[in-house]
Amino acid sequence: ASIGAPCWWKAAGLSGRQKQSCAGHESWNNKRDERRFATIQGKASPPMKIILPILLLFIVLAVMSAHVNLPGTDEAWFASPALNLITKGNFGTSVLDPTAAFRTNNLTGINQHTYWIVPLYPLVQAAWYLVVGFGLMQLRYLSAVWGLVAMWAWYRILMKVCGDRRVATLALGLMAVDFTMVLAGSWGRMD
Repeated sequence: ASIGAPCWWKAAGLSGRQKQSCAGHESWNNKRDERRFATIQGKASPPMKIILPILLLFIVLAVMSAHVNLPGTDEAWFASPALNLITKGNFGTSVLDPTAAFRTNNLTGINQHTYWIVPLYPLVQAAWYLVVGFGLMQLRYLSAVWGLVAMWAWYRILMKVCGDRRVATLALGLMAVDFTMVLAGSWGRMD
């Protein structure tokens, strides 16, 4: 018996070709369960031999891109609250002038409190800076790490949705070389 989802064709009482299709579905589920059992028993999973180089390729591309991209003003804006939290004890964005009118927004107090972005990313940045130090490349490397997390999350989502490692691995490979994904992984922003 398959541990996977029950075959609804069988429950519907269909016959002929549809039953054969159902038998193929059960066979596919059994093979998937055998792969899961082999992984649980500690046998090396062949897809990991493919997944790890894909993730390594993404890191190499993101790091190379991080070293050739010019610094952006947004990177300073996003780095400032975390640095101020570490050095001054406040969560201000000191690189923005509080007396300036930015798009007709009042920036009073922005050098003491950051209220233009949600606080989780700068808090993670502050912890990251305590471990690896502060700098442009450190900021960009954090984005590369989050890029890995995003790719792994998409891999797991695709495994849950379609259940086929080949599809999930192919999608992971395409994401690893995607321009937008590599650029986001090499830019010091939360997105």
